[in-house]
Amino acid sequence: MTTSRFGRWSGLAAVVGGVLWVIVFAIQAARSSAEGSDEFYVSLSGLGVAGLLSVLLVAVGFVGLDMHMPSDWGGPGYGSLGRAGYVGALVGLLMLLLGGASWGFDMLGIFVLTVGSLLVGVATLIRRVLPSWGAIALIVGSLSLLVFVATQGLIAWLGVPYGATWIAVGYLLFLGRSGQFRTASRVR
Repeated sequence: MTTSRFGRWSGLAAVVGGVLWVIVFAIQAARSSAEGSDEFYVSLSGLGVAGLLSVLLVAVGFVGLDMHMPSDWGGPGYGSLGRAGYVGALVGLLMLLLGGASWGFDMLGIFVLTVGSLLVGVATLIRRVLPSWGAIALIVGSLSLLVFVATQGLIAWLGVPYGATWIAVGYLLFLGRSGQFRTASRVR
């Protein structure tokens, strides 16, 4: 499979992963806000296959986004910010996959994922790999997930925008609307 074909398919995977992420967080938020619920922690493992699949598909989306980064994306003016974010996000996703039974491991995984996603969003904006609205969506979605980690409880709804972010980024990857924004010229 060629790189461009994988990039498109990773975009589709990211869209489906984002939709599942939204559904999983919405169900978990509804559970935590139900009357009589004394749970203050929302675990992604509570929905089994849907939660696992959403994490795996978002990871495929990260790989697709990484493939659209310029070949010199660790070069001058950029440093290792993007690479550190990419590795951090994948480590956070792996922690979510492995941390089903442990509250602390899940929360640490979400935190690492959030910081990694935020760094990737900033790197994407700097390098103009996506349209600016796509990169800003990744940054805002990551910040909403960071607020989720800090507050929990009824604020579990703040996990939903992160899934919506991956719907948008996946859409751009699927359409092939990446890479061309690095060299955009100004029209007079």
